[in-house]
Amino acid sequence: MRAALAFVALLATPALAQDLPAADPPRPVITEIIGEVTPGRRVFSGMVEARYETSLAFRTGGRIARLHVEAGDRVEKGAVIAELDQITLEQDLREARASTSQAQAALDYAQASFDRAATLRQRGVIAQSEFETAQASLASAKADLESARAQERQSAQAASYGKLTAPSDGIILSRSVEPGTLVSAGTEVVSFARGDAREAVIDLPRALAASLPADQGFLINHHADDIAPIRAKLRLIEPVTNSSLDTMRAHLTLEAPAPDYRIGSLVSARLDNGAAELLSLPEAALMDGPSVWIVSGDPRKVHRQSVSTGARLGNRITITGGLKSGDEVVLRGREVLTEGETVGAGLTVAGKARPTTLNQTTQEKAPK
Repeated sequence: MRAALAFVALLATPALAQDLPAADPPRPVITEIIGEVTPGRRVFSGMVEARYETSLAFRTGGRIARLHVEAGDRVEKGAVIAELDQITLEQDLREARASTSQAQAALDYAQASFDRAATLRQRGVIAQSEFETAQASLASAKADLESARAQERQSAQAASYGKLTAPSDGIILSRSVEPGTLVSAGTEVVSFARGDAREAVIDLPRALAASLPADQGFLINHHADDIAPIRAKLRLIEPVTNSSLDTMRAHLTLEAPAPDYRIGSLVSARLDNGAAELLSLPEAALMDGPSVWIVSGDPRKVHRQSVSTGARLGNRITITGGLKSGDEVVLRGREVLTEGETVGAGLTVAGKARPTTLNQTTQEKAPK
């Protein structure tokens, strides 16, 4: 009897095993490993420019006799950049001095005439109208002399302004005139840049520019490989947006730039965040809270993680807290997940701007 029962139990075992429910396969989801490619590692091309650029001009008019500089020349403070025709200036000064002498002689004559008229008026020899005429002539002569003296001073100053000098050490960016050109006061002769204030100018995506702090640091690399990189600080973001590219122009002050970082040099810049990276996630990965699903452990399980968010970068949101570089976050399939649920093994998709991991069942094949 016991043998018969054992035989029946042995026959029933396979059937019972077939009736047991099969274990659920890991749920397929799509994830992203953050920090592998983030906006903080993007490189932006730019150029070294002068922070202070000035148009230099003569303070008086005349004909340019000599230009002593070319575009790209370095000049020291006080160096002569251009000269006006001194012959014309000296002639103007001589004419002004002659006019002053003539006005002085007229004043002397008017003064003598007035003195005689005053004496005769006291004696009753001339009428009051003649005395007043002499008085008016004297006043007019004094005014003419003052005008002539002012013109002489102006001509003397013009003669001293015949040389255009550099206001500080710097670089000549361009020449606007050539020798022989007749210029008036204020006409640009050269474009001048101070050599001690250089900056890098780059274009940033509008969303990224809006998220940067006022003192954001950058790492600047010269286009030549043998020149050491330097650091820079954000000085200004222009308020005007390039509508066609959706970018904003940023000015970065170079910190102790080497002479190789000349004005016009091509450079590249990236954010300098020290040990911290600028992390971001697609907006679709965020849930209320805000929070995200993180994949970890072996077997791979998900758990919900609260995060802090920052500025928007296009269709992505910067993450300021709660995550670190290397965390794997669920992008798609998050709506049906539960705490501690197992998900499939990941396959990294290559050739994407932001690497995405497909966590699917083992039947999936890696893309070629």
